[in-house]
Amino acid sequence: MSDLLSAVSAFSKKTDARDRFLRAVQFATKIQKWASPENQKLMATVSASLADSRKALKLFAFIESVDTIRTLSAKHPLLYFLNLGKNVFLALFNALDNSLWFAARGIIKPNDLNALKKLTFSAWLVAIILSIWSSLLSLRLLGADMEQKERQRKLKVQERKEGKNVDSEMTLIFEQINSLRQRHGTLIKVLIKDVLDFPVAVDGVRGGVGNPNTIGFFGLCSSLVGLNLTWSG
Repeated sequence: MSDLLSAVSAFSKKTDARDRFLRAVQFATKIQKWASPENQKLMATVSASLADSRKALKLFAFIESVDTIRTLSAKHPLLYFLNLGKNVFLALFNALDNSLWFAARGIIKPNDLNALKKLTFSAWLVAIILSIWSSLLSLRLLGADMEQKERQRKLKVQERKEGKNVDSEMTLIFEQINSLRQRHGTLIKVLIKDVLDFPVAVDGVRGGVGNPNTIGFFGLCSSLVGLNLTWSG
């Protein structure tokens, strides 16, 4: 029990965990299909308040994306450029999102606030599309690596049958295969999260004209996947 409490405590101290928890509640309040008119108004207020809180929590978050760009590396050239583009647009999205927070407090006064909102969601939408392509390519490359390790494992099994001592090599191969499987699972979750975020970003670009119940459902599911990723990480 104490180990669980320690894990939850450590999890709650992560900025990403707090943001994704607030995001899950924010999108849950958008699902108003069965709520009374009075409760719908309250839920809309809570959703707007949580959205503002999340913006404050993510002030200057674009610095993280900039730092990721600085240390970026990939074994495949296309994967490198996809990840580069994703992080460039994530940095742009976070910077623009910060601008919206400053604008809401009168610190800055954009000429067209709605245009700024659409530009912010457009940057996020491009980042999502690039992230989806990056995940798909990474899964393909990872599949090739797993096939190679499986061939190596079968070769070592054959050598063991021939009487050779390959215990240390077998242990290393199994560790590598397990690591690849864990990475595969993480990539699948990232891909699912991006696919769920896609309609939310599209709705933002369109000015938020979509069905709030549908958008709330996709956003809630995406947030829950994000929380799982943060917990696993």
